[in-house]
Amino acid sequence: MTVALPPAFTDPPLTPDQLAAIVRRAFGPEATLAEAVPVGGGTVNEAWWLGLGDRHGPDAILRVAPSVQAAASGPSWLTSDGLRREGAAIALLPPLAPILPRTIRFDGSREIVSRDWIVQTIVPGRPWSEVDPGLDDAARIALWRQLGAVCRAIHAVRGPAFGPAHDPRFPTWADLLRDDARGLLVDADAGRFGLDREPFARLLAAVEANRGVLNRVTTPALIHSDLGPRHCFVAPDMDGAWRIIGLIDLEFARFADPMSESTIVGFDLTPPDPRFRDAFSAGYGPVDAPPGRERRAALYAAIALGWIATDLARLGSPEDVAGVLTQMTGRLDALG
Repeated sequence: MTVALPPAFTDPPLTPDQLAAIVRRAFGPEATLAEAVPVGGGTVNEAWWLGLGDRHGPDAILRVAPSVQAAASGPSWLTSDGLRREGAAIALLPPLAPILPRTIRFDGSREIVSRDWIVQTIVPGRPWSEVDPGLDDAARIALWRQLGAVCRAIHAVRGPAFGPAHDPRFPTWADLLRDDARGLLVDADAGRFGLDREPFARLLAAVEANRGVLNRVTTPALIHSDLGPRHCFVAPDMDGAWRIIGLIDLEFARFADPMSESTIVGFDLTPPDPRFRDAFSAGYGPVDAPPGRERRAALYAAIALGWIATDLARLGSPEDVAGVLTQMTGRLDALG
C-alpha cells in the first residue's frame, strides 16, 4: 500500500500491519480490515476510511494525530494532542450529539503507532463547501442561519479557565492570547520559516499593551476554532430544504472569548455576502460583549493572520505569506 501525503505531514503513513492492528483493537481481536482508503483534504491529521464489511463492524473513519516530534517541528499551534482536545469538546456537547461523530475507540497509548489515534463513526452528508456552488441563495441563507445556531450551542459551554478543551490552564484571557502571540514569535515560528519577525514582535507588544481590554472577557466559552462550511456536512431533508447534519474537526477546540471564533473573525478578514452574515447573526442570537470589542477584534484578526502565515509557510506556499503579513501589519496599525 503506497500513500502520498501532503508536504505538511512529516510522519510516515501507517503501514498495512498498523492499520490491521488498530482495527483489531477498535473492533475486537477477530475483526478483519477489508479495505483502507486514505481520506484527503486535511493537513493536520492523517485520515483513513476503514471498510470492515457487515461481519466485523461498520465502516468508520480513522484519524491519526501528528507525532510529538512532528508537532515540535511545526508552528507553535500544531499539537500532538489535538484528538484529546476534540474528545473533551465532544463530551461537553450532548445537545449537538446528533451531528457530531461518535467515538468507537480512542487510543492514546502510542503503542501500535507512536501517535494518538481515534476511530469514529462516519458523519453523513457531504461537505457544505463542496455542494455550495450548486445551492441557491435561499439554501445558503438557511445554512448560515443554522451555522449561527450551532455556533451558539458550542459557545454556551463554559469552562473553569481559558485554554485547550482538554487542559484549560490559563487564568485570564490575556494570558492565553499572550501565549498565542509569543508562540508565533519567541517559540521560533517566524524564525523557523524565515518570516519577517517585525509583525510578530508588534503583535506580541499589542497583546501586552491591551491586557486590560482583553481581560474584560472573564467567562471562558468553548469555541470550535475552525468552524465553517469546510467542516460542516449537509444534506437535503424530505422537503428539499438543506440541513447541517454533521460537524467535524474539533481538534483545536478551546475555552476562549466566543468572539474569537474562526467564523466570526473570518467575517472580518473576508467579508461574505451581507445576507449570509446577517443570517448567521440571526441564528446565533444577541451578543452582549464587554466594552472594547473593536480593539479585541483587531487583535483576533492579527493573530489569525499570523496563524495563516505560518500555515502557508508550513505547507510550502511562501509566495503567499507576504500578502498575509501586510494584512496583519494593517490590523496592528489600526490599533495605534
